Amino acid sequence: MKKRIALAICSFMIAIGGIGMSSLPHEELPVSEELLSEAMEEEEPEEVIEEVAEVKVCLEGCTLEEGHEGECVVKEEDIEVILKTTSMERDLKVKFVNKKTGKVISGADFKMKLTSPSKKTKEYSDHDNDGIIWVKDIDGGNYTIEMLELEGYVTAKNLTAEVKKKIEYKVVEVADEVKSESEVNVSQEDGAYGGAEKDDSTSGSAKLEDTVEYVASTKKEVTKTTKVQKKDSFGQLVYEKQKVDALGQPMYAKILSESDEFHTFKKGTCTRCGAAEKKEHVHIDKDNNCVCDGPECTESMHSELSNGICNKCKKVVKPENHTHENSNNDTACDSCGETLVHTCVDEDGNCVCDGPNCTESMHSELSNGICSKCKKVVKAEEHTEHIDSDADNKCDFCEKTPLVQNPPEETNPPAEHSNEHDFVDVNGDDKCDNCNPAPTSTDLTEGDQTVASIIFRKFNLLSVSSNRFIKYDTKSAPVYDTSSAKVYETETTYIYTGWQTIDGATYYFDKNGNKVTGEQVIEGIPYTFSSEGVRSGTIGIDVSKYQTGINWTKVKNAGINFVMIRCGYRGYGSGVLVEDPMYRSHISGAKAAGLRVGVYFFSQAVNEAEAVEEASMAVSLAKKYGINMPIAIDSEYAAGGRGRADGLSKSARTAVTKAFCDTVKSAGYTPMVYASKSWFNDHLNVSQLSSYRIWVAHYAEKCGYTGKYHIWQNTDKGKVDGVPGYVDMNISSI
Repeated sequence: MKKRIALAICSFMIAIGGIGMSSLPHEELPVSEELLSEAMEEEEPEEVIEEVAEVKVCLEGCTLEEGHEGECVVKEEDIEVILKTTSMERDLKVKFVNKKTGKVISGADFKMKLTSPSKKTKEYSDHDNDGIIWVKDIDGGNYTIEMLELEGYVTAKNLTAEVKKKIEYKVVEVADEVKSESEVNVSQEDGAYGGAEKDDSTSGSAKLEDTVEYVASTKKEVTKTTKVQKKDSFGQLVYEKQKVDALGQPMYAKILSESDEFHTFKKGTCTRCGAAEKKEHVHIDKDNNCVCDGPECTESMHSELSNGICNKCKKVVKPENHTHENSNNDTACDSCGETLVHTCVDEDGNCVCDGPNCTESMHSELSNGICSKCKKVVKAEEHTEHIDSDADNKCDFCEKTPLVQNPPEETNPPAEHSNEHDFVDVNGDDKCDNCNPAPTSTDLTEGDQTVASIIFRKFNLLSVSSNRFIKYDTKSAPVYDTSSAKVYETETTYIYTGWQTIDGATYYFDKNGNKVTGEQVIEGIPYTFSSEGVRSGTIGIDVSKYQTGINWTKVKNAGINFVMIRCGYRGYGSGVLVEDPMYRSHISGAKAAGLRVGVYFFSQAVNEAEAVEEASMAVSLAKKYGINMPIAIDSEYAAGGRGRADGLSKSARTAVTKAFCDTVKSAGYTPMVYASKSWFNDHLNVSQLSSYRIWVAHYAEKCGYTGKYHIWQNTDKGKVDGVPGYVDMNISSI
């Protein structure tokens, strides 16, 4: 940056400040008489001194140079440069990048010396000052790049780069080349607006005539009452009032308790509570299964019992009265078949049953707990007399030792215990119950009474009043007053208008809230609806910087499923790579609303190398946000036929398209080609594009493109809630 100050002023200030000219690298310069006289006119010396100080500040950063026509030059800090390269096929693109910003430096005439693998050198210059020198048609191999000195810039270190012999359709680094629209002349670079279908004069882009009036999307809750009487959980018809008995209690079907004298029946119904009179049921058993045939009765009807057995069904009905009989001496009862109890026999005299599966003990004639047969202690609790015939201090039968017992310990009652009676402690409080008897209820105040006593009193109180009330089971069915108003069924529903997505399906409701069906045109866009009103196909829009102020939530609610967003373009004039200024806002909003998202790039590539760069830029921008729809190349004329790529041949344009798509595919994304119906037919070899997704623009009631396609852009006059103005509409099969 240069700051201009008259050299005469500098010389004058040096003279009056007593600064020697020996400190300056120049000869003494004359002082302007006019400026000198103006300085002498100052009345206050302090002001002159102040001006001198200000100039000194200026001078500290200034150097006076010969031949500069009296200007004082202030130098900026030099910019540090680094070299970056890319190579596609027998070419070398050298970029002069600002180390601090990471962007290509424009506005400077950089020069470099290029040394080939055969050690031949040649100098190149950045004549258009775009910060890039692109050397083409050179042999493959390693080249050395040397930046030549340029005032104001720190010379970059030499760099060795490989020139590829054959193009590889892989992503390259282009982020340092991408510019914003503020850095370019947009009117000379962006000519994509208007749509690819402009060249298709047979169809045009006029709106189709609507068959259904467009209405905004609304949802209104309404409650409908039907003429069907409501039923409760018990299946009873519901009335507004519940019936009450003579004492005003709400009545229920089941009664838990009641006074015997409470009911007064008339015509089978109690006049006080409304309960039905209980009539004795007469049991009938016509099928002789000993069970009552009544529909809700399971009463047993066994008869003529003998030995606990029903004479009709021959089943043991009363086991307590049944005696087993075993006339044939088998193991089962003759009447009921029950296995009988085994009779134990001990013929070998070992006091154990001889049965094969029985270990029952058969000790007998016990005395002193000892079996008289086997002489073993069988019941220890009865064995109290120990016998020691051999004087070994062990019982001959139980071998208990020693036989001499210590005398029992005496229980010493507490000191406060009276010796007039025995010490008794039934409640375990270590106090004699006779010395400290428990208080009686009559000795206690209300607050000292036990809980049991209080409950007892309350129970008596309830029992007194229970004769006046019926105790209902409130969990049973309520008894309704059928003379009150009926309660009818109600249903909460919604009245919709416009586009609606319900349970994953998309519908359109007219202004009266009716689903539309069949072939319809809404806001100039043709749609197909099933007989149930479900829209077929997936509907989307595509947007760029020309659509602003979008409410993406409304777009989603309007039935839009996906959006294709322009991420950038190559200038149709200079060929620079430019990011769409609305891309980041569009993709962030669309993803937040839950829409499926893809991107497209407006191409002006004139060769495969540039197509790889365009694809690389699109992949880089898509990767930052994540997409689930394809990355498309937009192939069409630009700026009314003045685009840099407008003159490409059919084969060259096809090669560019393939290079873009193959680069996208190599990065793991799905490539797609966007063009109009006529563009596919006239400017591209479609047979070479069969492995890519196709996005065709044809503004008509039906798509006229005869080839296979995946997205059909059918109008640029679409209206979608949430998008101000018109927008491109698309129907997708993916």
